[in-house]
Amino acid sequence: MNSEKEIKKIIAEIEQMGREACNIAIETITMEEYRCEVIREAINYFAEDLRTNFQHPALLSIACEAAGGNPKETVHVGAALVLLTGAADIHDDIIDKSRRKGSKMTVFGKFGGDIALLIGDILFIEGLMLLSTARENLPKEKGKIIKELIKNGFLEIGAAETLESTLKGKWDIAPEKLGGSHARVYGAIYVGHHRNSLS
Repeated sequence: MNSEKEIKKIIAEIEQMGREACNIAIETITMEEYRCEVIREAINYFAEDLRTNFQHPALLSIACEAAGGNPKETVHVGAALVLLTGAADIHDDIIDKSRRKGSKMTVFGKFGGDIALLIGDILFIEGLMLLSTARENLPKEKGKIIKELIKNGFLEIGAAETLESTLKGKWDIAPEKLGGSHARVYGAIYVGHHRNSLS
């Protein structure tokens, strides 16, 4: 098997690991009854791209399994991460004034800053509600740690966004915005490892 085929196979397996969480995230925001047609249209437009946001829930699942846990237990936290990272992406597009990503217009580019801000806020609210529900099924201490880690992750992203805005033209992206390292910690916490032992 050549390396290109192997890479495609690995990506397909990772996508499969994150698919259920992505589907829950999409269903959460598209099944809501929005009174405003433009909001509904913008939510559906953004939801088209959520199918490819499988990396966060997949990493969470992989980390949980690697630490000896059941990856199925991470699906709802994974769905929350899909929505929370989606919200952060939309807000990032507003800050950066990114009208396009690749060949597709962003929510900001298609609907403008006001609607993009509202969509990002909706995703944050829905993501936090999913996270709250998922935490109800965890032992109290694990839920508290995961909540704290996610909060800290987003505070790091905010700090990175601020740093990035001061470095315009010097760096394309602040490394702190990549944030994937948190998924391994969330996954390990599911099976009872203490975060200080995970370096």
